[in-house]
Amino acid sequence: MDGLNEVKLIGNVGKEVELKHLDNDKKVAKIVLATNKTYKKQNGEKESKTEWHNIEFWGDTAQFCGTYIKKGMKLYINGELRTDKFDKDGQTHYRTKIVGDDVKILSDGGSKNEGGQSTAS
Repeated sequence: MDGLNEVKLIGNVGKEVELKHLDNDKKVAKIVLATNKTYKKQNGEKESKTEWHNIEFWGDTAQFCGTYIKKGMKLYINGELRTDKFDKDGQTHYRTKIVGDDVKILSDGGSKNEGGQSTAS
């Protein structure tokens, strides 16, 4: 059996989607997604932690993201982890991102339209 590389996230879009049109009519959309976790500390006080995720979508899904997804929306994202290697100032750096396979809009970011059903995959 091969390994499993799957990421599932529910979070809010932190800034407007960046849609780029590349050579050969390829499209890539970059989304920054915030996920929050609230827990109780030992003293009973609530603590909240936010994680930021960099996500890329390609092709038709990228176009969908660029057209319909806006800052503040709540999304469900399914994808996989990818690590890029690059050199900068003579040093090798690594950056881990999520390459999305599927995105669902769960809400428009306001309080009125919770539970929307728009999807792309």
